[in-house]
Amino acid sequence: MDIYQRLKVKTYINAWDAVSAYGSSRMEPETLAAMRDAASKYVPIRDLQQAVGRKIAQMTGNEAAYVVSGTAAGMLLASAVCMVRHPEPELFAMLPNAQELRNEFILLRERKTSVGYAIKAAGGKVIDVGFGKHVTTADIERAITPRTCAIVYCDTQVLSMKCPPLRTLTLLAHKHDLYMVVQASGQLPPKENLWHYTVDNGADLAIFAGGKAIRGAQQSGILVGRRALVDLMEMAMPPRTGLAYTASQGREEIISVYTALTRFLQPGQMEERLRQMRVMREQIAEALDKTMHFKTVTLYPGPSGQTYSWLGVEVLGGVSAKELSEALLDLDPGIVVGNWEWHNGITINPLNMEPEEVPVLIEGVLACYDRLAKGGKTA
Repeated sequence: MDIYQRLKVKTYINAWDAVSAYGSSRMEPETLAAMRDAASKYVPIRDLQQAVGRKIAQMTGNEAAYVVSGTAAGMLLASAVCMVRHPEPELFAMLPNAQELRNEFILLRERKTSVGYAIKAAGGKVIDVGFGKHVTTADIERAITPRTCAIVYCDTQVLSMKCPPLRTLTLLAHKHDLYMVVQASGQLPPKENLWHYTVDNGADLAIFAGGKAIRGAQQSGILVGRRALVDLMEMAMPPRTGLAYTASQGREEIISVYTALTRFLQPGQMEERLRQMRVMREQIAEALDKTMHFKTVTLYPGPSGQTYSWLGVEVLGGVSAKELSEALLDLDPGIVVGNWEWHNGITINPLNMEPEEVPVLIEGVLACYDRLAKGGKTA
């Protein structure tokens, strides 16, 4: 009997995405072993952060790197240093009271996210520019005031089609003495994004989730970018108290994301994972298509611009995709799928699935469909 059975907490097959509500990703055995080893010894967290930061910076070609306790914490810290700008501890101590600082952030995003809340938690003021519309450099320049400190770009496929190129945005930010911050929580793979935003396109900071494709601990993240800004973060972190203390990291999470990232960047590692995902996606598509109850389509890129394919599954025969999704949740184990917007369909993403879960998913989808088509109960 595992821990969830003892607690009477139901488990699920995650065929949706690396979402926090269901635990993000799975950690590899070597990452779990590294966390266990880390938890058995004491080290100064500051020394560990600096050592791991240097290693991650080397691996990604960035000036500096910092492990954060999730992307929301990363955005909070990034917001704090963009407002403070100088190594003055008394300024950090003021936060989230930032009225005496440049505290406006121009936020470029195509849907509501937690990014704005993290900025506000640090004491920043969010200025949404062109939300849901195409954005020009003129739109952004009109929003810049003497209190603006940064432009924040939440990278997704949709936003990239609505905004000027990132290089153009970065040049615009620096022209006005602003920082350029990229929130790229789910934009891995490709692994090249770890240096694409900063080294290749000049952004000052980029933030990635450590608990998604990298497969570190759920509450971990990686912040890469300019040495001067990372130095400010290090200055503000424990044992100092204040706003940054709410985003402090444990040695276990720091080691988890370092171990997982090392594996993620190994030559051929992600390519092999993508191959396995393709095989699982094709097996699911073949099994569902041959029933004539479903029509599957390969979705590429993913909803947020992921560079791996998802499976769109249109539900036929008068059966509601919404009811099918709900029925799948009622199974044991439950199965979590995504909603295929503007279709009577579901999405299946094999990112967090294992091969032995494929037959379980197929059987579950077919059984739930059959019950719904007959008008019977699904649980």
